[in-house]
Amino acid sequence: MMMSMLPLPWHLKTGPFPGFPPVTPCLLLPDSSHHPLVLTAATLRHILSVVAHCYLLPSPLVHIRSHSFIAPWKPIVTMDPKPVFAVTHPRACSTAFERVFMTRRDVLDSQHEPFGDAFYYGPEFLSDRYRDDPATRAAHPQSDQTYKSILDHFAEVEKQGKRVFIKDMAYYLFPPEGQPTKIAESLGGGEEPGNPTVIPLDVLRQFHFTFLIRHPRRSIPSYYRCVIPPLNEITGWNDFMPSETGYEELVRLFDYLIEQDIVDKDHLTVLDADDLLDSPEAMIKLYCERTGIEFDPKMLVWDQEDKEHAAKLFAKWNGFHDDVLGTDRLMARTHAQKTSTVESENKEWTDKYGPEAQKLIRELVDANIPHYDYLKQFCLKV
Repeated sequence: MMMSMLPLPWHLKTGPFPGFPPVTPCLLLPDSSHHPLVLTAATLRHILSVVAHCYLLPSPLVHIRSHSFIAPWKPIVTMDPKPVFAVTHPRACSTAFERVFMTRRDVLDSQHEPFGDAFYYGPEFLSDRYRDDPATRAAHPQSDQTYKSILDHFAEVEKQGKRVFIKDMAYYLFPPEGQPTKIAESLGGGEEPGNPTVIPLDVLRQFHFTFLIRHPRRSIPSYYRCVIPPLNEITGWNDFMPSETGYEELVRLFDYLIEQDIVDKDHLTVLDADDLLDSPEAMIKLYCERTGIEFDPKMLVWDQEDKEHAAKLFAKWNGFHDDVLGTDRLMARTHAQKTSTVESENKEWTDKYGPEAQKLIRELVDANIPHYDYLKQFCLKV
């Protein structure tokens, strides 16, 4: 005897990615490479989920048969190993880091800040930057992008036999400060208690998350420089928005992923940009070991084809990546980092940006140092 059909969660109605048919109505565990009912630690969670999500309740046997005879069980994402998601904040040397992996076009497909399209310009945009400027949003070539369409594209990449490598900002996955948190409408909408992002938990489980940070005394002034003359004439950004510093969102995502066992707190992959610049080959090699990417020293040296490929991907953010496009390798810096003080930093920022900007930069740097210090304790060392 079957109970009446209950409304199905979004990912059971359609599947979040194209090419993956609707699945049997139960809560699948996407972090498992086997059927959820095999005797693993996931089994109990799955059986409990039957009560909440599956209308085939008479017995686990009936539940198993439903997979066998109603629809073959398939995971939501079949990519193995998982797509790498290098999540960061602005001006963390992440583009130089990303260029290393863009050389592996034989096995990787690099996705350069894909969620920014939905965050800034798409029909379910979250950012306040263009909230009152619909014309700019509509004119953008990616104005039709939703969070689901971006995820859909990853599945298309899988069909090419390549592993997805994503570099993106944590804050692109969060609603603006003060706004209620809910799942993106294209992904079903509604709320997931405890989930601070607009991406469903089941989808977050599909990725191998890594983290890249940089001290705010370096990243925040660098970001400010991009929105003032002369660089703003290229970037097209004329306003500095403190909400885009991105550290708080990175910490919130980091903590949530640990809480949900999406990342193993005993095997975290967190890189500091300064460590990367001091020892690029050693850090990249360690990162590759952590993510299952075959390391090749040639990844750190870029030819003309590499440059053209990077320029094509970076064109969406003109002016923000000119420095890294102008170099042909990631090499260890030859000069030692100068020791700075609050006084010397304040003077430098005043000289470069003026007294009002200096006060704002100082305030934001100081506010974000605790976030940086928190993540710094988990950084990989060589």
